[in-house]
Amino acid sequence: MPRDAAAARDALVRRIESKRDELTALTADLVRIPTINPPGDAYTPCAEFVGASKDSAVVNIKVPNKPSVLTRVGGTETMTVTNFTLQGQNKRTLAKQASFTFRVGGTLNVAANQVEGTYVGTFDVTVQYP
Repeated sequence: MPRDAAAARDALVRRIESKRDELTALTADLVRIPTINPPGDAYTPCAEFVGASKDSAVVNIKVPNKPSVLTRVGGTETMTVTNFTLQGQNKRTLAKQASFTFRVGGTLNVAANQVEGTYVGTFDVTVQYP
């Protein structure tokens, strides 16, 4: 491994180690959300995101502008999610040591003869800090 890459890796490991308690708490909070199918309870908390700033900052939040494809578990059938929305403004001014929560929504496009089942997929939400 080149010296610069090794130094970058070591710096990243130190940063992760310094945030171990915060990362552990976040992971525990996410795992506690009961998103078991069926019945699929508590999806609202999964559609909520949390951001934070250690300094005063303006952040930009971006939701997808292209459809996200969902595929049926155990099958090939698909649905799409379009028209993603963001709760509140996409540009937020944060105070020092502030955190914020926002929700993302979208339109689920279900065909007339859509095969019943559990559909899964992913989409990206970007929070851009200065």
